[in-house]
Amino acid sequence: MNLKDKIEEVAILVQRLDRAFTFYFTGFEKKPPLKMYERLQREVKKLHDVVDGLKNSAERFTVQTLLSRFSSYRIKWDRGMRDIEEGRIRPGASFFGGVSKDPKRLVAGEEGAGTAAPDLDEIAGGAEKLEKLDSQLSDAAKRYVALARAHLGKVYDPAAIKQTLEASLPEVRRKYGDEVDFEVYFDGDKVRVRPRSLKG
Repeated sequence: MNLKDKIEEVAILVQRLDRAFTFYFTGFEKKPPLKMYERLQREVKKLHDVVDGLKNSAERFTVQTLLSRFSSYRIKWDRGMRDIEEGRIRPGASFFGGVSKDPKRLVAGEEGAGTAAPDLDEIAGGAEKLEKLDSQLSDAAKRYVALARAHLGKVYDPAAIKQTLEASLPEVRRKYGDEVDFEVYFDGDKVRVRPRSLKG
């Protein structure tokens, strides 16, 4: 496998592992994805071992950026697991704080609660639907951030908003089916996200 393919593989693993940890932290999975985490750490070590010897500055920069990204995620994952292990917080919908702790909730009328959540591939019903759903969540998060800034003067991290929306997917799917869209609007008081079925 060449370096470009290895970089792409590790980048995908980081995204998948972050999604898996999100499901664990929000209470939809009972166990942390430790095997996937160990595999990713092995792959990251391989990149660490080659980065200093890279002659191509563009390749070196790309690898260093990816390693830095992994380091940021690792801090978040390790802190979350430590907080759970030491009893400071329990997995659940309010795990990430901020928006998800809002008593009026980010997703209007949704609790986002459940005992077990399928992964996004299962929710979306396949790779094509997964890409569409991921794009919808990203767009909804961006609209939320833009409206919050425009109407409330507040700045939110789009990734955090997207994670909160992902955590609500099992309940949204149960109520609205597999094909949903997200209406984002300002109601005069707060920015809301309202799921709606695309069927009928």
